[in-house]
Amino acid sequence: MAETIAALFLAHVLADYVLQTRWMVVTKRGAGFAAHIALVFATAVACLGQISVAVVLVTFVHLVIDAAKTILMPDRLWSYLADQGLHILSIVAVGALFPGAWQAGLWADAVPQATPEALAMLAGLVFAIRAGHFAIAVYIASPPVPGADGMTARHGALIGGLERAAVFAAVLGGVAALSLVILAAKAGLWWSRDGASAPGRERAVAATLASFAWALAAAYATRALIAML
Repeated sequence: MAETIAALFLAHVLADYVLQTRWMVVTKRGAGFAAHIALVFATAVACLGQISVAVVLVTFVHLVIDAAKTILMPDRLWSYLADQGLHILSIVAVGALFPGAWQAGLWADAVPQATPEALAMLAGLVFAIRAGHFAIAVYIASPPVPGADGMTARHGALIGGLERAAVFAAVLGGVAALSLVILAAKAGLWWSRDGASAPGRERAVAATLASFAWALAAAYATRALIAML
């Protein structure tokens, strides 16, 4: 079951956070939505190595969840978390319904035995970095900070992605205490900036804490999945 979940979770993060284009997002109420669902199906087929009821079911549920979010939910942090939570629950449910899907696919006998572990680690890393990026962006979207500009936002996003990757690697490497060192370094970086406004510092602190929380949650969830393999 865990192998199936790892493969389908990787398919999900690839479809939502790596391969989904800006056009798909902008036209999510039209042709872009259909293209995205086709991408979800294609990544599930590729990662699981088969066209099966499990693939069709996870694609259909993804369609329903995305449609509900697009039509019914506002662009808020709670709706983003609910959307991703439902996607993950649906993947776990499909894995429970079709526990042998990975073993029945093309890759089970063609790749090294440790491949599902690698899939889980890659999926968790992408989720920590990319899904975390959008969660933090929604969380600190408003109100605007005086003096902030696009370059500052891009630098913040880059640093946030790097810190989430570092925290994720520290936890999976068995040295979770390094997360505290990373957090201390990040805190020192922001508080040493004399030109930063008070609202800017407050937002940086909030974003950093949220970023670390996301990375830790993704890392420990990935460790739990790997332990099941």
